[in-house]
Amino acid sequence: MKRSAVLLVIVCLALAVAATPKHSALDDAVDQLVRDGFRGQIAIARGDRIVYERAAGTGITPSSLFYVASITKSFTATAIFRLRDAGKLSLDDPITRFFLDVPADRRAITIAELLTHTSGYSDNYAADGFAERDAAVASVLSRPMKLTTGKDFHYSNDNYALLGAIVEIASGLRYEDYLRQQLFTPAGVTMRFWGSTTPADEVRLAAFSHPMAEHRRKRNWGDLGSSGALTTAHDLLRWWLALANGRVLKPSTLAEMLTPKLVRPDSSTNIASGWFTTKTALGREVVFARGQEDVGHNALLLHFTRENVTFAITSNSGEFHDQGWNRVAAERLEPLVFADR
Repeated sequence: MKRSAVLLVIVCLALAVAATPKHSALDDAVDQLVRDGFRGQIAIARGDRIVYERAAGTGITPSSLFYVASITKSFTATAIFRLRDAGKLSLDDPITRFFLDVPADRRAITIAELLTHTSGYSDNYAADGFAERDAAVASVLSRPMKLTTGKDFHYSNDNYALLGAIVEIASGLRYEDYLRQQLFTPAGVTMRFWGSTTPADEVRLAAFSHPMAEHRRKRNWGDLGSSGALTTAHDLLRWWLALANGRVLKPSTLAEMLTPKLVRPDSSTNIASGWFTTKTALGREVVFARGQEDVGHNALLLHFTRENVTFAITSNSGEFHDQGWNRVAAERLEPLVFADR
């Protein structure tokens, strides 16, 4: 072979090596997650910059859609605060401002108490199966109260079904339309909701490990407001960045929403409005929203407040040792992300 041809081969090999993405410690950790059973998407940002993204596991692509379940509550809370800032409601408003025929023992329930799960409602899914808002609200309001309003904490999807209904009444728009127009479009992200997905969305939907009841794949107040959103880890992370950069709420309003209103001495997790705060096992302070469903999908949006680092994780691989894969992945990746700090 002539010397010029040999040089050409060497140059081509060098360029090929240079073009090959570096396999990082994060990639090694995600590879191990996959070997252990993880399937899903991971997106990580430092400040305003996305520094790592990966779709991992059989059948998962960057555009795969995941049911993010109760992360939807953080969207609903954001809608409530935006409506508050627009003068459409007050957090101290009793629910009687928006609903008729409220039983006497719950007329004092406020929007703030719905946001923090201190309304007195237990988690009985009273709105499930109702496509019509007023029928769903009537079902929730008719259920007996088991807890004390304003005092007892009990995580309840019914609180957020009522909040979703308030979004519609206060805005004059369907819940999904208000969120799309006032939250997601300004943020530059796309979120889907059960009942408004397209055939193309269904093709992108990550596989379920267990079947979902057919009525839940339609417009259903058992999910609207509380758990009905579908998205990717990429858009979930971009949603947080838009929030943090003031493109959806004023910075002071965002801080108000994320500040715990209920500090629980008997628990490591404190209750903000649609969000939670805690410390990781390694002692870092975080604010987070997460969701988990029995069809195998689960998701986590986790922001390290001091370090200004954010994780968005979606998965359809259910649980690992009785813990959602979103949390397992976050716990394994945390020390690697902060290894250089």
